[in-house]
This record gives sequence, structure tokens and C-alpha cells, in this order.
Amino acid sequence: MIAIVVIAVAWVLLGRIGSIEHLAGRESDLTAFGDRQLVLAVVLDFVIDLIVNGALLPGATVLTLVSAWYFGFPQGAVLVRFASTTGATLAFLGSRYLARD
Repeated sequence: MIAIVVIAVAWVLLGRIGSIEHLAGRESDLTAFGDRQLVLAVVLDFVIDLIVNGALLPGATVLTLVSAWYFGFPQGAVLVRFASTTGATLAFLGSRYLARD
């Protein structure tokens, strides 16, 4: 039951904040943040992508496109590859050991 509530809240928040229209409207703010705090931006993107892939939430494709736009294609591709692989590994381990029966 708790997992359903967490997924529902994440879906609503990511749907509102993570929409392409919202991101396009805040492009200058996001670019300025990335220029000032690059390490924090990379860590946030990694954690968000890890959570979405690890919890098997929809939206991974949109996050991949946003990462490629924000960090550039080569850096975004490397970042998304590591985050999605780690998230998929966590999803596998969670399903194997927590949902065994």
C-alpha cells in the first residue's frame, strides 16, 4: 500500500515538474544552475534516473532525452547508461530477493 502511494505521488510530481513544457519555460534557470553547480546537477540527474528505473516507473525515455539536452549527447548518454544500468540492477535484485515467493 505504501509503495502505491509513493508511486502515485511521484507520478503526479514528475508529470507536473518533468513535463517538456515546464522544462522549456525554465530553460535559462536550468542552464544557469548547471553552470553554477555542475556536480550537483549530475548527481540529481543520476539519482532521479536511478529511482525511475529502479522502481520501474514510466518516464525513463523522457528523462533520457532531458539528460541528453541538458548535458549534451555524449555526457548525457554516459550518465544515463550508468544510472539506468544501476537502476535495472536494483530492480532485479529487489524482485529476486523481496518478491521471491
